[in-house]
Amino acid sequence: MTKIFDATVLFSTNCVHKFHVTIYQVLNNVELCEISIKFVFHTNKFYYMPNKLPVRLFNTKTMETVLNHDFPKSVQDGYVAVSHVWGEQIFYSPEQFGIKSGIDWKIPLSRTNKMDMLIAAMKKFKMEWCWFDVLCMPQNKQDEINKEIPFMGDYYNGAKMTLVFSDEKGPGDDVESLLVSGIIKGISTITKHTSVMAQVGLWGLDDEPWISRLWTFQEAVMSKQIHVVSPYKNYLDMTDVMERLVVADEKSIFLSSEDPTMNLARAIRDYGEHKTSVGRMLYECRNRKCYKPQDKYYGMLGILGYNNFPVTYDITMEDLAKKFMEHAYYNGDVSWLAVYATNEIGFVPSYEGLVYIGEQWREEKSGSCNIKFTENTLFTDACIVANVVHLQEIVNDDIELYDMYKKWEIDEPDVVRALVGYCKLSDGETKSLMSFYNPDDISLTSLKAVLSGVGIPGGGNVGKLFKKYIRHTNVKWQTVCKLTCLKTGKAMLMTIYGKCDIGDKIMLLPMYDIHERYLGIVVDDNLKRKGICLYPKSDIFYEYTSYEFPL
Repeated sequence: MTKIFDATVLFSTNCVHKFHVTIYQVLNNVELCEISIKFVFHTNKFYYMPNKLPVRLFNTKTMETVLNHDFPKSVQDGYVAVSHVWGEQIFYSPEQFGIKSGIDWKIPLSRTNKMDMLIAAMKKFKMEWCWFDVLCMPQNKQDEINKEIPFMGDYYNGAKMTLVFSDEKGPGDDVESLLVSGIIKGISTITKHTSVMAQVGLWGLDDEPWISRLWTFQEAVMSKQIHVVSPYKNYLDMTDVMERLVVADEKSIFLSSEDPTMNLARAIRDYGEHKTSVGRMLYECRNRKCYKPQDKYYGMLGILGYNNFPVTYDITMEDLAKKFMEHAYYNGDVSWLAVYATNEIGFVPSYEGLVYIGEQWREEKSGSCNIKFTENTLFTDACIVANVVHLQEIVNDDIELYDMYKKWEIDEPDVVRALVGYCKLSDGETKSLMSFYNPDDISLTSLKAVLSGVGIPGGGNVGKLFKKYIRHTNVKWQTVCKLTCLKTGKAMLMTIYGKCDIGDKIMLLPMYDIHERYLGIVVDDNLKRKGICLYPKSDIFYEYTSYEFPL
């Protein structure tokens, strides 16, 4: 048996109960590290708070880095985590910053004023201990850094607050600083939406390099409290901004799904609502920047809780993707099957050009996919449900949908179900849209407006109503297919991510998302995956057989 973690549980309503439990488990014969975690209940709400302390912390009063076995009792009062963009670094000696002990490596910094920002912020928030990667991870020992990478999410989640060092210039003197503070205070008396958007604009958050980086994405998502610090000692409560952006997002028609600040706010919300998964994270991080391509995977370890995933940079992206998918499946996550890289064949998701369909995927029963991996093969249970008999690739906006559907002899209600009921929308957007429109009553004229709203060409102008409910206007279905269902012989319309050919097959896996949509995969005669789709769940009984798919 391997000791995984100690747990302390607190129940706090009208009284407090506390007990300690030690959990043992053996998982796939892999030696797991020891983790300490804490569960807290406040007024019937449950919070998971990993409190694995970092290997080292820096003390801004004594100006020294201390190893965890030498931490004094004052660390129990909490520590601060620092999040920043590395940029182009220059190496400095510890003595140049007045650091007295604990660091025997050169300190890489893109700006020396980061140390001034750190010390000033720690004084402002009356904190003493901090985790700052350049001061707490031996920069001359990559093997030690690799061991800490899986726990970096815990470092940020365990911190009392996170300080974000802004790269924006901000107000240049005390007068400008007071002016900005006054403007923000003044607009707070207007609507919450106006106030939060003004703060985002005044701070230039959308242009902040920190917003677009990959590692800082994890650091922000897992932090309890975030404060942005400008070089001129101005402070922004980022957590408050994120919370109010989410509220504004639910009420406004003006917030874009591709806005980086809004994207981060939604990701923080989703993490709090336990909606994270490998597929979702790959999609969320698809455009984020990092120095090493492997970090596209390593940068999400903390969010996913994969503390025992080995980190090495001596590995190809293809091999890393295979190991990551296998690890995800053994942790009960099948969402990576719903990730597709544009114009790529196979199951290994590229780290660029990704799409992710569906939401909160789960197997029909635990282990029902029966997935096994070999070097070049994926074994999984599946069944063939339909053949492709007609198709139309979506390459521009010059498609006459009405003529195409008429030629294919597709009924209007079936068109609506295919293009509205199974399009790529968030949970709330799907519910709102489907509650407003009855698929059985909608006309083709109204359908064209809906098509434009979800990014499918051929529709007309979309009113504010659709802009409010559908924000994925950048989504482009690559292929529209007419299928023949093998069970019923009925014609169906299906939208596909990918490019397929007449004669290709649609196979279903024994898994479905929160809206009870099956994951469909498009394969050729050699079972190469060429695309994915959302297939409506029905009362038809499917018999699954193990298939051998090329990875």
